[in-house]
Amino acid sequence: GKRALEAAFGRAPVITGEGGSIPVVGDFERILGAPVLLMGFGLPGENAHAPNEWISIENYQGGIRAAATLLDEYRAATR
Repeated sequence: GKRALEAAFGRAPVITGEGGSIPVVGDFERILGAPVLLMGFGLPGENAHAPNEWISIENYQGGIRAAATLLDEYRAATR
């Protein structure tokens, strides 16, 4: 995850904890028997889940690149 984020955004990621939860994540881990990785691409000022939420196009495109890079790394590691 860290390498994919750095490749996509051109700098090392800042790893932070968040106060929210996504209840279905625990179900995914339990049922699938696999860890779940959540990567956020929005910034605090983008008002996530508010009526006026938005995301910058740079973060949106970087998120796509990071996800694709992560999948490529996973594929290479599991061959």
